[in-house]
Amino acid sequence: MLKVATRGRGVTLVLLLALVGCGHRRAITLDGTLEADAPVCSPVPTCSAPAWIEDRPAGTEIYFTAIWGSGPCDVFAVGSGGTIVHHDGQRWSTMASPTSQTLIDIWGTGPRSVFAVGAAGTVVHYDGSSWTAMNSGTSEDLRGVSGFAPGGVLVVGQAGTILLYQGQQSWSSLGAGTSQNLNAIWTVLGKAYAVGDAGTMLQGDGQSWTRVDTKGLLSDLSSVWGSGPRDIYAVGTHGIILRSYDGEAWNSTYAAPPLKYLNAVWGSSASDVFVVGSNEIGMSLDTILHYDGHSWRAMNTGSHVPNNDVWGSGPQDVFFARFDGSVLRYTCRPH
Repeated sequence: MLKVATRGRGVTLVLLLALVGCGHRRAITLDGTLEADAPVCSPVPTCSAPAWIEDRPAGTEIYFTAIWGSGPCDVFAVGSGGTIVHHDGQRWSTMASPTSQTLIDIWGTGPRSVFAVGAAGTVVHYDGSSWTAMNSGTSEDLRGVSGFAPGGVLVVGQAGTILLYQGQQSWSSLGAGTSQNLNAIWTVLGKAYAVGDAGTMLQGDGQSWTRVDTKGLLSDLSSVWGSGPRDIYAVGTHGIILRSYDGEAWNSTYAAPPLKYLNAVWGSSASDVFVVGSNEIGMSLDTILHYDGHSWRAMNTGSHVPNNDVWGSGPQDVFFARFDGSVLRYTCRPH
C-alpha cells in the first residue's frame, strides 16, 4: 500500500459539542468539565465549482501520509521524518515534532487533543500548545488511530497490534485474535472497526474484538470510514470498495480497474464520499473517486501525483495528503 511507505504524558480527551456561531468551539472532557474555548474561523463559502489548490507546506524532501482537522482552520498533516504541518485557514506552518520516525496516521478529539502514530511504535500527542512523545509500549509500526469518549483512544498496527489509551493511564495492549497487519481504524457510537491485510476486518467495543466475515477477500484493506453506523466503507488493493449497511454484512460496491491501490476513504455524508489512491506504488497517477449517493466518478484534478489520505471540513472544502509532499485542496474558500 502506498500510504504505508515504510507503513508518557497525561492527556485530557475531549468530545466536541457544538459550534457557537462562527467564533468558538466548546468541548467537554472525560470528567465532564468544559475545556477552554478553541478559536475557529468563518464557514467556508459555497460555490458552484470548487477550485483545486495545491500547497507545498514543508518543502520537497518529505511525503505526507495522513491528514485530519477539527475544522477548516485547524488542519494537521503528517508524514516522513516525523513531519507535522498545520493549516490555520490562511497558510501552512511547520510544527516542532518530537520524533524523526515516519508518522502514518493522525486523529483527534478536538483542537487541543490530537494523536499521531507511526513507525517503530511512535505515538505523539498535541495538547494545543506543543507535541509530546508518548510511550506506546511497542516497537511495531502503528498505522491507524481513532477513538471515542468515554471509551478512549485506539491504535492499530503491524502484526495485529491494538492499543488502548484511557486518559491518565498508560497504553495497554489488547488481544486482536489475528497476526495480520492492521492498517486503519474507525469508530462510531461505541463501536470500532479495524481493517488490515488479506481482507482482515475486526469489530469491537474498545476492549474485545471479533472477526468480521469478508467472504474470502484477499485484498489488503487500507482504510475504513462511515457516514454512520449503517453506512460504512472499506477500501484497499485491487481497486476494492466494500460497503456495509449494518457493520456485519459487507459487499463489493465498486471496483476501479486498473487501479491497484486505494489508500483512504472519507466523506461528509452518505451522498458525498471520496476515495483516493494510485495505480501502483511509485507510479505517477492521481486517483480521486467521488460518490454522490448514486454513482462513482473519477475527478480530474489536472495532476498526476498519488494521494495517500483525504479529510474535509465539508463537501466543498476537502484536503488531500500527497506522496510528493504537497497538499491538494478542493475548496470554495478564496486562496
